[in-house]
Amino acid sequence: MTAEAPATPPPEKAQRAPNATLMVRGVVGCVLVVSLIGLFAAWFTAHYAQKLAEGKRERARADIQLVLAALEAFREANGKYPDSLGALWVPDSRGFTYLDPRGPPKDPWNNGYQYAPPAPGEKLPRVWSFGRDKREGGEGESMDVKSWEEKR
Repeated sequence: MTAEAPATPPPEKAQRAPNATLMVRGVVGCVLVVSLIGLFAAWFTAHYAQKLAEGKRERARADIQLVLAALEAFREANGKYPDSLGALWVPDSRGFTYLDPRGPPKDPWNNGYQYAPPAPGEKLPRVWSFGRDKREGGEGESMDVKSWEEKR
């Protein structure tokens, strides 16, 4: 009698090792978590960047109202608006200043405010900020803040 080697049953399906399945699930889970965190961070940044930009515009509006009030006080005391904003913080002949004498107000983007006295036919002066880009026009934080376009 010859001894026959026991036959191994043919594999029906190849099986993965249990550790490989767990590793794939772990990688997919990590990718999903990182993606969700990235999406949330992008939304959060965009949302609060817009809020920050609007806060700066509100501060510019308030500063412009302060400058307009100082210009009006100057006009009442001197009979006319000044030729430049510099006259508001330089002491006049009585030693009075209309704005903080330490220097001109700066807009939220650290630029000086622009000023134009009333042109012939206009009653009020114009005060404005060019926004972050320091140029006329723009959008978002670069949008101009103008006294004649703002609610008083």
